[in-house]
Amino acid sequence: MYKSQPGLPIGAGVAGAMAGLLVPDRLVPRMAPAAILRPASLLALAGLGTLLLARSGPAAAAALFVTGLGASAWYPVASGEIYRLLPGRSGAVHALSVLLVTPVSLTVPPLVGLVANGHGILAGMAVLAAAPLLAMAVLPPRLRLGPTPPP
Repeated sequence: MYKSQPGLPIGAGVAGAMAGLLVPDRLVPRMAPAAILRPASLLALAGLGTLLLARSGPAAAAALFVTGLGASAWYPVASGEIYRLLPGRSGAVHALSVLLVTPVSLTVPPLVGLVANGHGILAGMAVLAAAPLLAMAVLPPRLRLGPTPPP
């Protein structure tokens, strides 16, 4: 990618993800999950778009920081909402998480690689960009409504 600074963009992406994990904890009690997931998805999408335009290591690092910042909120916010919808059923929530997340984790990286190998890096990035768009599109109607009710 950027031979002079290969670790900087990846490190920035991880730092963005770590920083992004702190934000939902403070917002969830005051906002509906959709009010967190939509902006987070748009942030991740903006980061991916910026990454495509990056022509230097520092620019790629900034783009990956933004991508990590946005994408890191998806799993904890969605998991928290599932736990809220299924109180006292932590085993079912965990099983549901494993059933939904594991196939995605196993299929998306090879799919991105196959698309990028056959059609170029821009096509591979388009597959990655589908994730935040899909996250916004599949929000159940219940999550699209107002703030989370108090416990």
